[in-house]
Amino acid sequence: MVFIHSLNPFGFDRLRRVNEDNVDLNRNFVLPGEQYKGVSDAYVELNDLLNTAGAPRPFDLYLPKALWKIVCVGTSRLKQAIAEGQYEYPQGIFFGGHGPSATMMIVNENLARWVSGTRVIHLDFHSGLGNYAKYKLLCPLPFDWQYFHRYETLFGTQVESLVGHGGVGYTTRGGLGRYLKTMFRDRHYHFLYVEFGTYSPIWVLRALRRENQAHFFTPDGSCARQYAKAELLECFCPADPYWRASVLQQGLQIIERARQVPSAFAS
Repeated sequence: MVFIHSLNPFGFDRLRRVNEDNVDLNRNFVLPGEQYKGVSDAYVELNDLLNTAGAPRPFDLYLPKALWKIVCVGTSRLKQAIAEGQYEYPQGIFFGGHGPSATMMIVNENLARWVSGTRVIHLDFHSGLGNYAKYKLLCPLPFDWQYFHRYETLFGTQVESLVGHGGVGYTTRGGLGRYLKTMFRDRHYHFLYVEFGTYSPIWVLRALRRENQAHFFTPDGSCARQYAKAELLECFCPADPYWRASVLQQGLQIIERARQVPSAFAS
């Protein structure tokens, strides 16, 4: 068993979801041959709202504008367009970078040592999507449908594919799961995102937006910055003792079930 606590120590230290270059590492693992370029039309249209220049204010038009966009486009399509990853706005949220990050290079240097054997189960723990204190196991692309029923048998009906719309997840560019499954095509590499729900997507997005504003447009140590970071922390790791105990218990259960994968997937 290999346990990697965090790929973003800077974010842990500064209470940011991104690294020191504002790069979202979950969008930085671009496949060989692909470029660190591109952004969805919807993101461009919403850029001024998502990445408002200036310090966060107690009252702005984010909420009504976001709700109106949801009515017009739908939650799933809007979530996909905004969060899939963008490579054109360095100070924007969900920025995937203009090249490989130091983290990506460190991962590549150690992959051969970390990943051994012909069958690998990789659980990538996240929070911020789904129902409060409940989990979903999300299967990234490329996805082998022959294993879906086995995932459900092993982990329960909480397993969900990122293909299509209507679920809690969305597909991304530069995601670690797709990258690793592509790099290890010569073996059975089972990668699952484990997502624990916290608050509604519109609240989480607001917290990401406000923290990003505070980082770029408020002085270090200001009340506005401290408040924005506290809100972001709450959205991804609620202080509620029930949430924390429940997530810990479920996480350990998932890891224990994952240990059965070599025998369950032997054929």
